[in-house]
Amino acid sequence: LSQGQTYQVAIQPQANKKITLTLCWTDPEGNPTAPALDPTDRMLINDLDLRLIDRDGLVTQPWILDPSNPQTQAIQGDNTRDNVEKIEFEFPLNKTYTIVVRHK
Repeated sequence: LSQGQTYQVAIQPQANKKITLTLCWTDPEGNPTAPALDPTDRMLINDLDLRLIDRDGLVTQPWILDPSNPQTQAIQGDNTRDNVEKIEFEFPLNKTYTIVVRHK
């Protein structure tokens, strides 16, 4: 995808059968930071976004970690740090969902 482009595909999962989506890409080498445990510097060149949207507009986002608090549990949100994004949706309904990948 080029900057600003979006890719979409519709799916119709079985009801109550878990959906797992993973997007990963090889990103160009960025500027390395000084050695540190859980650095907070953002280094992505290409920031792709993965979303699962149901027909009513409800958006499911990927898991993210907070590098300033690595001991806290992952939450779902806009992952702007990693070149891997993962969505887990435990109990989908028997309806259409759209997988959206966007380059920002």
